[in-house]
Amino acid sequence: MNLASRIVGIGVDIVPLARVKGMVARHGAERLSRRLLAPGPEAAGLMRLLEEFQADGRPGSPPAAMQARSGTIRVPFPEAESKRIVSYVAGCFAAKEATYKAAFPAALVNLREVALVRPSEANERGTGKPLLHLSPALCHQLGLSAGAPDQTAIPIGVEVPKPTKTSDCAAAAPGAADRQPGPCEGAHVSLSHDGGMVVAMVVLEARGE
Repeated sequence: MNLASRIVGIGVDIVPLARVKGMVARHGAERLSRRLLAPGPEAAGLMRLLEEFQADGRPGSPPAAMQARSGTIRVPFPEAESKRIVSYVAGCFAAKEATYKAAFPAALVNLREVALVRPSEANERGTGKPLLHLSPALCHQLGLSAGAPDQTAIPIGVEVPKPTKTSDCAAAAPGAADRQPGPCEGAHVSLSHDGGMVVAMVVLEARGE
């Protein structure tokens, strides 16, 4: 068997934190989670950060009536002031866009078929190299191998609980198992935060037979 690998594609994306802060202020964390993030650990991570933000005594999202436009005035969602929430969304979005670039033209990437997570063995401080999960359908299109599901993957930027006695694309079809992101051999991601920017680099590597 020839173990030589080939590079399917490389993608890089830069996301200004100020842009993402504006998105969170306009739409709120819950709506962004439904529109941009993959169901499972990635979306759960954002909602956990939102719960922590509110538990710290910060106000929750304003009523829908207050969000409606009245002339040129619109009340922003308060979670936009959370650096952790903004950084989380920016990292996920940058990774998705970088994946889109790396996969094109072999495949058209749906944002919700890509998820940014940490390995289950990450320590309690939340450190650990980020992992890029892709849906089985996307892995197949790219010639990559889908790995075994990791039910304990942890969302990026969220502290691991102590052990106890558990460019813009259309939304993925809900309930489609082959569109649910999971481990994918040969999908690599690296993130960097600096100067008000988040940079993501994605390499897609297929192993020869």
